[in-house]
Amino acid sequence: LSDWLPFEIAARTFIHFQHNIVYAGNPFALYARNPLIQIGPPAWLPLAGLQWLSPRQVNVGFVGVMVVLGLLAVGAIELVSRQVLPELTGRRRATTMLVAGAGVMIAWGYNVGRWHHLDDVMALTFTVFACLLIQRRRAWWLVGLLLGTAVAAKPWAIILTPVIMGLPRADRSKVALATIVVAGAW
Repeated sequence: LSDWLPFEIAARTFIHFQHNIVYAGNPFALYARNPLIQIGPPAWLPLAGLQWLSPRQVNVGFVGVMVVLGLLAVGAIELVSRQVLPELTGRRRATTMLVAGAGVMIAWGYNVGRWHHLDDVMALTFTVFACLLIQRRRAWWLVGLLLGTAVAAKPWAIILTPVIMGLPRADRSKVALATIVVAGAW
């Protein structure tokens, strides 16, 4: 059994507003009337645009997307590790990435294959790519956008925001503010 049903309920309630008497009413009362839905809008909003497909098709399609995101996240982690751990080279780097990547992919695969938690995948993916931007000293506002969306998708992702400590001191407060604003806007 997967946990995909809350994603479908949230998307259908937001789009159709009154698709079921239990979920009828103002779409912004979605969380108050449905405590089952403990996910943020970034996780169910992509499903809302695909309501013309069957729930099974949407589920299978997003499982595929989540698998690809896991592979991209491992690739991003490897890019970050090349700069953070330059002393690892050749076979030693390959072995380290194989072991680390296998661990990540086993956990990711179970989360995706068994539970279908799009919100967790979004939170982790956005955080990994925020780390890549931090390591490359790219646009601070984009780091805030990614971290804020991660927190909005899954509120536990707030514990990952200390990654902003990797930024130059002058940018940390701007990124923290952008993260709060983006999460609040969602």
